[in-house]
Amino acid sequence: MQRIARVAAACWSDIQAQCASADSIVQCISANRASLSPRCQAAAAELRSASQQEAPRKPSLAGAPIFGADGVKVGEVTAVKGGLDGKPQMIQAEMGSRLGLGTTTVLITPDEFEPRQDGLQLRMSAEEIEAVLQDQAVQQRQ
Repeated sequence: MQRIARVAAACWSDIQAQCASADSIVQCISANRASLSPRCQAAAAELRSASQQEAPRKPSLAGAPIFGADGVKVGEVTAVKGGLDGKPQMIQAEMGSRLGLGTTTVLITPDEFEPRQDGLQLRMSAEEIEAVLQDQAVQQRQ
């Protein structure tokens, strides 16, 4: 919070002169960085560097392969819904193409998988997943 106060103090005249009618002061400062006073540029750079150190971006799971408990690839992550803590709450995946069923979009909760270096591993084997997907396909046809 003190860093933000320093930026505000250092940049107040720049904000008034260049960003008074802007929708976002942050975007305005970023877009007009070269024309800001040296004091404001230094304060904004300090704030930017601190935020990058505090919150490094995690690589996205989208596109990551999904494996059954037996190590067989059974699908791929298509989207991730994260919680406020940054951990995945729900993963959307395309499953079943390897199984000859076409693909089926499914939602997977964190208690159903474990991360692994090259993707995610479900707690069910490929055979068990195939059976569940086939049951769902039959139920949808009825």
